[in-house]
Amino acid sequence: MSLSAQDIHDRQFALVRARTGYDMADVDGFLEQVEAEVARLHAELAGLSGVAAGGSIGVPAPAAPTSASAMPEATQAAARLLAAAQRTSDDIVADAHLSAAQIVAEARSAAQAELAETSRTAVRLVAEAAGAAEAVLSTIEGRAAEMRSKADALVAVGTTLRARLRTDA
Repeated sequence: MSLSAQDIHDRQFALVRARTGYDMADVDGFLEQVEAEVARLHAELAGLSGVAAGGSIGVPAPAAPTSASAMPEATQAAARLLAAAQRTSDDIVADAHLSAAQIVAEARSAAQAELAETSRTAVRLVAEAAGAAEAVLSTIEGRAAEMRSKADALVAVGTTLRARLRTDA
């Protein structure tokens, strides 16, 4: 017997006149839930069939179930589709991990090369600064010696002038 959401919706139960049976409201409520679930499952199966028919994963599209015995075939097809999707997902994740590892290795290598170049530049700049400091210090020491010499000469002139002033006085 073919069972669809519409079949469930259209199903009528005989009324029980003497309170020995199921409550109609309970049966109707349950049937509405079953109808909605069967409709959702048929829509999902149709969507999966469309994906498989589109050839995006390469799994043959399952035939729409026409009876209760066809459901295991549809379930198996859906399981195959999900397994293929899981394998594809696992492959993509593995490729992403490999790519990430390669990117990290390249970044570390580039960082080490940059650090080595920066270190060489720092050593060169320190050496240049030390040479410039020595040149400035040498210039300052030369000027200091020159000034000491002029100061000594001025002291000598001052001493001479004082001596003359004392003798002239």
